[in-house]
Amino acid sequence: MVVRIKSRTIYSGSVTPSALNTEVNLISVPTQADMYLFEAYVDIGNLASGETALIRLYLRVDGSTERLYDEISVSGDYAQKVVHITAMNLRANAQARLAVVQTAGTLRSFPYWGVVMVYEEI
Repeated sequence: MVVRIKSRTIYSGSVTPSALNTEVNLISVPTQADMYLFEAYVDIGNLASGETALIRLYLRVDGSTERLYDEISVSGDYAQKVVHITAMNLRANAQARLAVVQTAGTLRSFPYWGVVMVYEEI
């Protein structure tokens, strides 16, 4: 079997939570035509010392029930200012969703960039 990338969708922007402890979506991937690769980056550089946030990734492993896949706790004290969601191959209906929750400090913006590349057999 030979596969290639059939389509590519870029997600980019910046979100600012409306309140502390409120989850805000960065990227919500709808059901795709076939398996896909998902990868993303979140810039936490706007967080000041002592400010904290959670980066959450959700998946639908069975195609219907959304579950928390990973939760990354970050702080403005970190030297590393970009969180990388490592590339992963997902089933067509996994519906990956990336979100942020700021948990302490002054509300900040979170720039992000992500890509979805849908495969096809040739």
